[in-house]
Amino acid sequence: MASPRLPWIFAFYFSALMLIQVRMTQCADNTTQCSSRRCNRNLSCSSPEDCIGIKDPCLSNPCSWHAKCQVISSVAQTYVCQCPAGYTGENCDIHLKRCPRNPCGNGGECYVGKEGPICACTVGYKGKFCETPEDECLWNPCQNGAMCKKRGDEYACYCVPGFQGALCDIEVDECISQPCHHGATCLNQIGQYTCMCPPQYTGRDCELEVDECVWQPCLNGATCHSFIGSFNCTCPPGFEGDLCQFNIDECASFPCLNGGHCIDGDNGYTCECNMVGFNGLHCEMPVSMCESKPCHNNATCLEVSAKFTCLCLPGSTGSLCEIDISECSSQPCLYDSECVELAQPLMGTYNEHAGYICKCRDGLTGVHCESDINECESKPCQNGGACENLHGSYTCHCRTQADAAGNYYGGRNCKELLVGCATPRCHNGGTCIPQLKEGEHSHHCLCPEGYAGPSCRAQTTFSFNGKSVLPVNKNSTEAQGGHFFNISLSFQTVQASAVIFHMEAQNSSIRLYLQNSAIYLASEVHSEIKSLLHLPGNVSDGRWHAVGVSGTDRLTLRILDAQCTTRCTESSDHILGDHLRDSVFQKILLGGEPPLRTAEEDIYNNAEEMRPWFVGCLRDVRIDSAFVTDESTTVGDIDVGCKRRNQCESQPCQNRGQCINLWLGYHCDCFRPYRGQNCSSEYESGRFGHRHLTSHAAFQVNIDRREEITISAFFRTRQPSGFLLSLGNSTYSGTIISLDGGRLTLKTRRNVLLKGNNTINDGNFHLVSLKLTQTKMEMFVSLKLVGQIDMTMTEVYSTSVLYVGGLVDPKETAKHGGYFKGCVQDLRIAEKHLEFFSSSESSSVEDITVSNVTRGCESDSQCNPSTCHNGGVCYPVWDDFVCSCPPNTTGKACEDLKWCQLTQCPPGSMCQTVPSGYECTASVVFNGTSHGVMYRSNSQIRRDLTNVTLQFRTQASESILLYAEQGPDIVTVAVQRSRLLFHLQSGNSIDAVSLYGAEMVNDSQWHSVTLSATTPQSQSSRWQMEVDGKTDKISLFPTGNLNFLREGTDIYLGINGKDGNLHFIGCLGTVQIGGIYLPYFGDEDYQATRPQKEQFVKVSPVSVGIDCLSLESCASQHCTHGDKCRGGFTHPICTCPSGRTGPLCETYIHKCHSSPCLHGICTDTITGYSCECHVGYSGVNCDIHNCQDHRCARGATCIAQANGYSCLCPANVTGSLCRYNRLPSTFCGDGKKNITCYNRSNCTEERGKLRCTCLPGFVGERCEIDVDECESNPCLNGGLCQNLPNRFHCICDLNFAGEHCEIDLSDFFPPGIFTAVASVVLALFFIVCAGLCIFIAVSGMRSSQGAYSPSRQEKEGSRVEMWNIVQPPPLERLI
Repeated sequence: MASPRLPWIFAFYFSALMLIQVRMTQCADNTTQCSSRRCNRNLSCSSPEDCIGIKDPCLSNPCSWHAKCQVISSVAQTYVCQCPAGYTGENCDIHLKRCPRNPCGNGGECYVGKEGPICACTVGYKGKFCETPEDECLWNPCQNGAMCKKRGDEYACYCVPGFQGALCDIEVDECISQPCHHGATCLNQIGQYTCMCPPQYTGRDCELEVDECVWQPCLNGATCHSFIGSFNCTCPPGFEGDLCQFNIDECASFPCLNGGHCIDGDNGYTCECNMVGFNGLHCEMPVSMCESKPCHNNATCLEVSAKFTCLCLPGSTGSLCEIDISECSSQPCLYDSECVELAQPLMGTYNEHAGYICKCRDGLTGVHCESDINECESKPCQNGGACENLHGSYTCHCRTQADAAGNYYGGRNCKELLVGCATPRCHNGGTCIPQLKEGEHSHHCLCPEGYAGPSCRAQTTFSFNGKSVLPVNKNSTEAQGGHFFNISLSFQTVQASAVIFHMEAQNSSIRLYLQNSAIYLASEVHSEIKSLLHLPGNVSDGRWHAVGVSGTDRLTLRILDAQCTTRCTESSDHILGDHLRDSVFQKILLGGEPPLRTAEEDIYNNAEEMRPWFVGCLRDVRIDSAFVTDESTTVGDIDVGCKRRNQCESQPCQNRGQCINLWLGYHCDCFRPYRGQNCSSEYESGRFGHRHLTSHAAFQVNIDRREEITISAFFRTRQPSGFLLSLGNSTYSGTIISLDGGRLTLKTRRNVLLKGNNTINDGNFHLVSLKLTQTKMEMFVSLKLVGQIDMTMTEVYSTSVLYVGGLVDPKETAKHGGYFKGCVQDLRIAEKHLEFFSSSESSSVEDITVSNVTRGCESDSQCNPSTCHNGGVCYPVWDDFVCSCPPNTTGKACEDLKWCQLTQCPPGSMCQTVPSGYECTASVVFNGTSHGVMYRSNSQIRRDLTNVTLQFRTQASESILLYAEQGPDIVTVAVQRSRLLFHLQSGNSIDAVSLYGAEMVNDSQWHSVTLSATTPQSQSSRWQMEVDGKTDKISLFPTGNLNFLREGTDIYLGINGKDGNLHFIGCLGTVQIGGIYLPYFGDEDYQATRPQKEQFVKVSPVSVGIDCLSLESCASQHCTHGDKCRGGFTHPICTCPSGRTGPLCETYIHKCHSSPCLHGICTDTITGYSCECHVGYSGVNCDIHNCQDHRCARGATCIAQANGYSCLCPANVTGSLCRYNRLPSTFCGDGKKNITCYNRSNCTEERGKLRCTCLPGFVGERCEIDVDECESNPCLNGGLCQNLPNRFHCICDLNFAGEHCEIDLSDFFPPGIFTAVASVVLALFFIVCAGLCIFIAVSGMRSSQGAYSPSRQEKEGSRVEMWNIVQPPPLERLI
C-alpha cells in the first residue's frame, strides 16, 4: 500500500516546490480573507497560512511572457490571458515566428499562425492587415483641405468651396452653368470663376454695359450720352468740339457799339462802356441824367426828354425832395399818444427822410399806438378771478361763488378777503354775496324763487281760489328805458281758461289770460280790442311757467321758460296809440278782472263776457323793478305761499278713469264707454236682433265740412256677418261698414273694399272707429289702424243719415251681411254722443228712427235639453252656449268621441283623430327583402279618390313606393333614377299620365309628396305632382281618378305586386289615398275597432318595423366625441376611433380591465394605459422588482425604492453599493458643536475650534482622503503598484524583486534554469501518474478473475447509487 502513495507524495512535493520558487506567497488581492485575524492597518497577510478562502486564479500568474491575466470567475477559478504581440496559446506560452515578408501596414508586425499570417497592429489601427484606422479620420482620407468628421460608424468629408465628392477629390466646374453674359469667356478657378468681358461690358458676370460717361469725358458742363462702346457729348451754348472743349468767341461779330470794349465769356460776352460815355448791353444808350442821383431823401429820379423829375417819398417835398414835412401835424398817433418828429436838418442839408415815432401810453403799442397790450397775459387776477382786457388797462371779475374754504374775494386784483357775509344774513335759503364798494364791506342776498327783500324774508308766492283777487298799486314814477310798464311773473295752474292779471286806466285796459290752455295778452280801448297776442303751447299742465309783459311803443309778450325753444316772443303789429301809452295804470288786479258792467254801461257790442278768475299760484310778480310781496300789499283773502292738495289722492275715478288734480277739486277723464263724475256709470247699450227680431236705427246728422270727422261705437256680436254702420241719405247708402267672416269690412260707394285681418265676433265689445279727413278715410279697431282708402270729403258731404244695424230695405241690407245681431254702445260723431233712447243727456240730433232696438245688452239663451250630446251639460253665455262634456267626448256640443283617449295605439305609433274615428300612424322601415304590405278597401268607400299623399326617405336610386293594378287600370309611385315617378292609367283614357320629378329624392331626407287631380270633381282630369310643398309637374293630358281602388283591388306598399322584384329600402311615413289612411297595423293590433265607415284594410300578415327615425339619424343622434357618422334609418352608424365602442361610440374601452399592471395602479389613457408602480417595482407593467440584478456588494441587503433601490450595508463597509470599507472614525464635541474625524485621526480643540489631526497617509478636513502613494509610479520594471495606508506595495514581475522591483533576478540564476526545473518536475509527475494507473488496473484484474466477487458488486452498486445522487449547487459545495 506504500508504493501507490509515494508517487502522490512525490508529485505534491515537487509541485509545492515549484510554486514557492515562482512566486512569493503573499496576499495579492483585496478579496483574499485571512483565517485567523485581519492584518493590522489593512496590510496583506504575512504567511500562506493566513490566505485561505476564495483565491484569485490569476494569483499564480499563469500567463507567460508578460501577458495580462484577466479573471473570469473566482468561484469557478477561470481566467483568460491577453497575449502580447508574437505569443499565443491559452497561457500565451507559444512563441510565434515572424513572417519572412511583412504584409502588415501602418507599422504592424507579422507573425506566422496556424491559419496564415497574423498582424499585430500598432495603436490606432485594426483589420487583418492593419489597413483600417480605428479612427479613420486619423489618416485624413479627405482631399483638397476638406475636414474629416466621424458620423456614426463612418466618417464624412466636409469640402471647402470649389470641391465635391465623397472625398472632396472632384473639382467643381463653376463655368458649367455659363454664368458670363454677352459672349464673355469664363475661366474656371478653385471655388470661383472669372469672366473675361468684351470691352463694352463689365461686372462680375459681364452683365453691365460699360458707362463711358462715368469718367466725365465731356467738358464745360456738357451732357454725356453713353452708347454701346462709345459716347456722345451735347455741348452747352458757347462751346463746341467732340468733347465741348472749344469756347466759341462771341466777340468775333463785334457786338459792342460806340467803341465799347468786348470781353468774351462762356456762352456770351460783356461790353465795357464806362470809358466811352454810353451804357446799355451793347453801349448803345448815352449816359442818363439821373446817374448822379440828384434827388434827396431816397426820392426816385425819373428822366424825361433830357430832363429829370424827383418823385418824393411821403414826408419830404421840393424839386429835389430836400424839404422835410412835419408828419405829426396830421396827429397819426392814436389814443392821445405823443407824436415825435425824427427828421432834423444837418449842416443846412437834408440827407434822408426820417419820419416820426409815436410815444404810446401805458397799455398801448404799435406804430401808431393802435394795438392794445393784453395786461391779462400776466394773470393779475387772483383767487379764480376772470381778467378782462381794456384799452390801456384791465379789470378783474371776481368769483361770485365761494372757494373751497367758503371765502369770497374782491378788490382790483381779487386779493382782498370779503367779510360782508361773515355772519348769516340771508334767510329762506338765500345766497349771500359779499361786496366791496369804496373800501366798505357789504353784502347782497340772492333770493330763491318765492322770496325777495334785502334778507329774503318777504314771500312772493300767493294762492288764488278763483273767488278773490289781489289788487296792487303801481308806482307812479316814470318808467325808465322807454317802457311805460314791465311786468314779469310765474304761475302754476291746471285751468284751461282764467284771467292772470288785469290793468285798467280811464277807458283803456290790458289783460293777461288763459284760453284753451294757451297764453293770451289783449289790450282794449273803450272795450274794443286793439291788440291780441297769442303764444301756443300748453301752460295749464300744473307746472311753473314764467311770462313777461312789457309796453313801449308796442306790446310784447314773452314766455321766459328755459324749455321754450320756438316762438317764445310775440309783439303787436302796430304802434300803440297815445291814449294807451299815456294811460297811467296805477292799479293792477292779480287773479281776476273787475265785475261785468251793467247793461246801461255796456254800450259797445263787441265787449267780451267775463272770464273765470284764476285758480292756482302766482310767484315772483315783479312790476317794473318792484316785487309784489306779503309786506308790500294787503293780501286779504289770498293765501301766502302755494298751497295745493292732491285731490286725486283718494283715487275717486273708477273703471280705469284718469284723475286730474284741479287744485280745488278733481276731474275724471273716463275711458269709454264710462261716464259720470267718477266714471261710475256707462252709456246705455242698444240691443239689435233680440229674440231674432229685425233691428235697425237711423240718425239725421249734419257733417261740418271744415273739420275732420270721427264716427265710433262699441260693437258686440257672435255672428260672422252683419251690417254695422253706413253713411248715406234717404235714397242711398254710401260708405258701409259690415262684418264678413267675423272680420271688419269697409266698402265705399265706388266699390273700394278694405278688410281687416282679425275677427271681432268673439262676444266681446270692440271699439270700431271711422275717421274722415279731407283726403282719406281710415278705419280703426280698438284704436289700431286697419287700413285707409283715399277719397275726398265731397263724397261724404252729401250724407245726412247715419244708419246703424241695417237699412230700411231688407234686400239692400242682405247684400251687406244682413241685419246686425248684437249690441251697440257709446255711439259718437266726433265728441257728440248719440242715444238710441231719449234721456236727460240725449244728444242734440234733430231726428232719430229706431226699430226693434231694446235697452241693455240682454243675451239670447241657446240652451235646451238637446243642445249638448252624449250627456253634456249646457251653460248659457252671452248669445251662445258652452257644453261641459263628459270625459272622452269633444266638440262644441260634445258630439265627437275622443277615440285617442278611449283606445291605445301599438307601441311606437301615434293616434290620429279622423272624422268619426281614429287611426294609428307611424313611420316604418322597409329593408328591401320583405314582401311589402298589401291592402284592400272595406267596400264602404263612397268618396271619389282623387289624390295620394305620402312621406318617405330613402337612399336608393331605384325603388317602389306604391303599386296597384286592376285590369287596364294601374297606378305606380316609385323612385326611378333617383327621382320621383308617378304613373296612372284609369277610366276610359287612352293615354296614361306619367310625371317625372325634377329634383333628386334619394338624399336620406324626409320628403312629402302630394299627387292630386287638378279638377277633382270631374271624371277625367289632369294630375299634378307636389314635392315638399312645391308644384313640380303637371300632366299635359287628362286621365281618370283612383276610384278603381274602392272595390277589390290589391294595393301594395314597398313592392310592385304580389311576386314583384322591385322593393323599397327606406322609411315610409303616413300614406293616404283620397284622405283615407293606409294603416300599418291589422285589426287584431287595435284595442278598439276603428269606427270610421270608410277604410283601407291591411290584409297581408307581415308585420312592419316602426322604429324609423323621424329625423336624419346623424342629426337626431350625434356620434359622441366627434366621431364619423353615417346615417341609418333607425339609428346612426358610427365609426369609432381607437379606444371607444358602442352604437354612438359612447363607451370607453377600459384597457385596464385585464389588470396589466402586476404591481401597480393602472390608468386608462387615450392611446392605451399607464401603470403607476408600487414602491420597489418598475417597468411598463410594473413587473420588474428594482432589486432584481442588484449590485450591492459585501453581503449588503437590497431595499427596493420608487426610482430604483438602495443598499443596506454591513457595519464595516459603506458606499452606495457597499463596496468600500468604512473609514474608522472618532467623534468629539457636544450637542451644539461636534465633529467626526475619520481614519483614526485625533479630534482636538484649538482656540475654541474643533479640528482633526490626521495620521500619516491621510489628508482632508476630516482626514477622509487617503493619500495615493502610487501616484508617483514608484514600481519599476513593470511592477504593479498597490496603494496602502501611508505606504505602497509593488507586485513585481517574475524576473524582478525588491521594494520597487528594482532587483533583476536573472543576474543570480543561470539562464533557463526555471524552464529546466519545471520541465523535469512535470516529466516526473506524468511518469508517476502513469505508473499509478497501471498499478490500479493490475490489482483490479487479480481480485475479480475466475470467482464471485462481492467487493465488485459493492463497488458497482455503490457507484450506481452515487451516480443517482443529485449534485449540490456550487454555493452549497463551497459551504
